[in-house]
Amino acid sequence: MVAEKPSFETMPSLLLQVQENQKKLAQQLSDFQKSFEQNSRPTQKEILTIEETCTLLGVNRSTLYKWEKDGVVVSYGLEKRRYYKYSEIMERIVPLNK
Repeated sequence: MVAEKPSFETMPSLLLQVQENQKKLAQQLSDFQKSFEQNSRPTQKEILTIEETCTLLGVNRSTLYKWEKDGVVVSYGLEKRRYYKYSEIMERIVPLNK
C-alpha cells in the first residue's frame, strides 16, 4: 500500500489525526503502566492461618506455639481460630550478620 503525498489542504486534518492517535497511544501506555505496576506487586495476604504461618517460616505448630508463648510472635483470635499478621511476622525476621 502506497500512501498518497499529502497536499497543503489536507495537512490540518492529518495533523489532527496524528494528535488524536498520539493521545490514544499516551492513554494506552498509561493504562499499561498502571496495570503492570499493579500486577508486579507481590500479592500477600495480611492475615495468615496457623498452617500458612508455619509454612512461611518453615516450622511446625509446636515451634510456632512456643514462639507465641515466649513473645516472639503475636497471634490474634477470632472465635476459636488463631491468626497471625504477615507484616508482624516479617518484621520479626532480622539479619543475623551485621
